[in-house]
Amino acid sequence: MRIGVSELWPLLGVESSVDVKNPGMSVWVFVILGKIFSVTNPIELAQAVQILNLIGLALLTFFTFTSISKTEREPWFWTIALASVNPFAVIYQRKIWAQSILPFFMVILLIFWWRKNKPLFAFLWGLVAAVVCQIHLSGMFFVAGFLLWNFFAEKYRDLETVLATRWRDLISGGFIGSITAIPWLHHLFSFSNDESIFSGLSQLLQLRFWVFWITDPLGLHVGNFLGVQKGNSFFAQLGDFIKLPLISGHPTYFLGLIHLLLLAIGSFFIITGLIRSFCSIKTKRCGLRDIVLSSSMTGQCQKAVILGYGLLITLSTIRIKRFYLLITFPFEFLWIARLALAGSSLKRARILLGILFVAQLILSAGFLSYIHVNGGAPQGDYGHVYRLQPKILK
Repeated sequence: MRIGVSELWPLLGVESSVDVKNPGMSVWVFVILGKIFSVTNPIELAQAVQILNLIGLALLTFFTFTSISKTEREPWFWTIALASVNPFAVIYQRKIWAQSILPFFMVILLIFWWRKNKPLFAFLWGLVAAVVCQIHLSGMFFVAGFLLWNFFAEKYRDLETVLATRWRDLISGGFIGSITAIPWLHHLFSFSNDESIFSGLSQLLQLRFWVFWITDPLGLHVGNFLGVQKGNSFFAQLGDFIKLPLISGHPTYFLGLIHLLLLAIGSFFIITGLIRSFCSIKTKRCGLRDIVLSSSMTGQCQKAVILGYGLLITLSTIRIKRFYLLITFPFEFLWIARLALAGSSLKRARILLGILFVAQLILSAGFLSYIHVNGGAPQGDYGHVYRLQPKILK
């Protein structure tokens, strides 16, 4: 609130989880957001983040109606539905945290990418992509991986039309958007730390990106928010939460059953998807060309995220955090929707996706209720709710 009034605009942001400071953009976006919504306290700023992401969902809906062909719209509609009730989306997209505003910008990038064969939209994509890279460091890996995939995939003759890109305009937009990163680049080259931000072979073997990719859209593992200090056990972290709701003081374990239901549906989608892929490989020759080729922009974008960004950030051996996948919005949800709808029975897929939607809605509502009743989750990543913090500080 003081920035731009009684204090100068900071050249750098706060320290990241890998100790290097974030670019100044990670703070500037909140200053701008705060001024737009005339915020006077942290709760109002968090609500501004929430509103921004609701606008992102509205834009995604508009994009689906206007840019996606009727034959491909259904998985996008399920994507919007799941993203609206998913616990991770609900929790992460309402924080005063740089990566929490990424989903809005990723929808903007998606809209521009669909028209990247036009000079203006290619330029705007490069410009916004440069801003995203400065909001959170995961953006650099995402943009690099996404563009590398599309650059090489574009070389296939069958994809020339689908991936046609005005690269010169895109690079020009990126260059102009990167001017504000000059102070951060100076900081980066002068940064020294005895502890490496890379994890070596252990990070490669854990395949954390794909573990998060699978569990996030299913709404699993809210335990991190509830019981980090209780230990690494999934059940220890969820602890009291899975017992809810209580009836006359007795646990019903209903939310525990919801977790099992989500796990069962997700396992079914993944196993049947693997079986279909295996049968496809057996019945026809499958090489690099078959992996790359896809007739739709939807498929290409999904592959660019999963393989481009996923492989690049994994091969870098940087310590991947779950919130690094916020920048993949909305493709985690699109992936599970497309995986489900690709099955042999469309009716069954719709029923299971509907159950997935309702189950995650219940889980998110249960989580928010738990936080409200208990004043937060002091033993977890969530901490104390804001209304109690002044009393605790005293």
